[in-house]
Amino acid sequence: MTLTLITHTRAGAKRLQLGRAGQACAALFGLGVIAGAGFGGYELAVKLHPNGVVSERTVESWQQELDAQRRAVDTTRSESEQQINALAARVARLQAHIARLDAVGERVTELVGLEGKEFEFTAEPAMGGPEGEPLANAPGASPLEFIDQLDAMNSQLETRGRQLAVLESLLLDKHMGTEKLISGHPVNSGYISSYFGYRSDPFHGNTTWHKGIDFVAPEGTDVMATAAGVVVFAGVKDGYGNVVEVGHGDGLVTRYGHNSKLVVKVGELVRKGQVIAKVGSTGRSTAPHVHYEVLRDGLFLNPAKYLGDKS
Repeated sequence: MTLTLITHTRAGAKRLQLGRAGQACAALFGLGVIAGAGFGGYELAVKLHPNGVVSERTVESWQQELDAQRRAVDTTRSESEQQINALAARVARLQAHIARLDAVGERVTELVGLEGKEFEFTAEPAMGGPEGEPLANAPGASPLEFIDQLDAMNSQLETRGRQLAVLESLLLDKHMGTEKLISGHPVNSGYISSYFGYRSDPFHGNTTWHKGIDFVAPEGTDVMATAAGVVVFAGVKDGYGNVVEVGHGDGLVTRYGHNSKLVVKVGELVRKGQVIAKVGSTGRSTAPHVHYEVLRDGLFLNPAKYLGDKS
């Protein structure tokens, strides 16, 4: 084995020839240096961390940092969920307004007599254009600014809805004419069993106020609208059972209760004499009949003054 020694003297490098005994000593010396260095490092680590390589205080500090990060993540998640719920509520309100506008728009289109598919409210409108900026880069991309924009859109939709309702009323006046006038009976057969006003209640016999007129007819008999208008309610109401309400403008509404079946839906335009339901005995009823009411701005009127003409 040859060792080369490099010195800073003029003699330069020197070479030493080691025999087998010298090589063994050199190897043992190298191992001793490595072992000494390792033992010294271990002693230093023990002095710095007497309870181990990582002290309990260090572990505790790390745990506290992890707990703080978990709390921050939970807080961020909760705030995000609240913002998402707020956005969902705004979107639901917009969807409801859009549905109402669609219904009114279809009726106005029908009244105006537009042909083809100039205004097809049940189909998505055609849209296009170059690809826009990602949402993150767009102005108003923060959730709060987005909610403000949704609120502004909701206000605009409400305004447009009121305008369409006025237009619809004007068109109904123009196209319906005398059909908007309430007259006649809601059924073509049968008889009146109870009039508007005070009566003896059929269930407990006490004197009560009857808000409409009852027309007895066989179950399944056609129930007809007594004037043209728009269906404003079609469903179940307490006491009335299956009921249909038709709005006729100027705050006038006719109501038809206890039906066995409804054949119209909310938003539908109905003509005078059109079948809207079938006679039944649903709700608070003793036998098949139609409970018929007339209201103006929520106040009950005596339907008798509208019964003169069955046609």
